Amino acid sequence: MGLKMDYENDEVSFIDTSGIVKKLIIYKIMIKDFIKYKRIIDENLISISEGDTQYDIEYTKKRILSFLKSKTKKQRIGSIAEFFMHLFLQQLEFTRECLFSNLEENSLKKGFDGLYTKKKSFWIAESKSSETSENLHSDNIKRAVTDLNDKILGRTNNDPFRNAVHHIKAARDNYNKGLIKIIRLISVEYSRGEFRTASEYNIIPVSTLYIYNNQTNEDLKKAIVKIVEKYTFKEIIVICFDNHIYDDFMKYLEG
Repeated sequence: MGLKMDYENDEVSFIDTSGIVKKLIIYKIMIKDFIKYKRIIDENLISISEGDTQYDIEYTKKRILSFLKSKTKKQRIGSIAEFFMHLFLQQLEFTRECLFSNLEENSLKKGFDGLYTKKKSFWIAESKSSETSENLHSDNIKRAVTDLNDKILGRTNNDPFRNAVHHIKAARDNYNKGLIKIIRLISVEYSRGEFRTASEYNIIPVSTLYIYNNQTNEDLKKAIVKIVEKYTFKEIIVICFDNHIYDDFMKYLEG
């Protein structure tokens, strides 16, 4: 990855419900200079959306635009938020084990919003976004963490790990065979009603706001600690985007 996104980060310590001291990293990214981001997007749009398939950028842009236009505004901002999540995690040297696109044509992705690996560990991500002034990053992070916990513990109507198996295979030609064995086993257990504990999972809850907000970094850190200390996840990375290029991104796809 050539050009990079600018960000700030803070490391916070907290004690989870099992009494273990954990460290949490919170990343904050302001996205507002589309001229800069256009070059970053150009470099990564095809791989994030299509994997190793040999499509050109114009085809990819048209396909994504068609998908987004078939959705509601709320669904569009959610999908665009996921794209920038993939873009940033790639910069942090996470290996993406999924595609931005859903494998079912023109339908929203089921299961986890992201599956990644780094240093022999796998991470699952959930992205939440909003464009109204009453929402804060901490509100979205709370929703993302709750959803991840529910999916891990089988409180959903579908098996997110089964979907993840298919995405691993589609992510690239030389897909991660070791990871697919692990995720497939979890999926089989899941189908039997056998759910692993949250302490076995690394998670990445992500928030995107499309409006300016007044939550200070200190208030954000305190609010996020109050959320995550109620759980026993193995490791947690929190990402907060302030995205002010929604219209520019849509025009980019149209161009």
